[in-house]
Amino acid sequence: MSVRQLSLFVENKAGRIAQIAGVLAARKINIFGFCLADTGDYGIVRLVVDKPESAGGALRGEGFTVTENAVICVSLPDQPGALATLAAVVAGAGCSIDYLYWGARESVIFMADDVPNLERTLTEKGLSCLVDADIA
Repeated sequence: MSVRQLSLFVENKAGRIAQIAGVLAARKINIFGFCLADTGDYGIVRLVVDKPESAGGALRGEGFTVTENAVICVSLPDQPGALATLAAVVAGAGCSIDYLYWGARESVIFMADDVPNLERTLTEKGLSCLVDADIA
């Protein structure tokens, strides 16, 4: 049920985000979710895109180090308390959120310690988990 996320290890210098976005734009790959975490001289760019295979190949071809992993993407209503509800369900399942960022179409993308079981719990609690086909 999860979605695929691409993570890129990038040098923290001018133009890197423009380069990444340009590689994807040239191939008509849409960015659904995007996060940048700075660690000083380097950063980690996390992406959820509509064509992960093409995106990964294109970015690797440009010399980027790219890894792929499964993350949870949940649709949340645009209303006060929606994130609190999600966080309460995650905590109630005994899981922790490693990182979280906003995606398109009123969604939240995050990594947790037990993705398959947590997705099941979220669905049982009435939250809508997206899959790759929902993003394409």
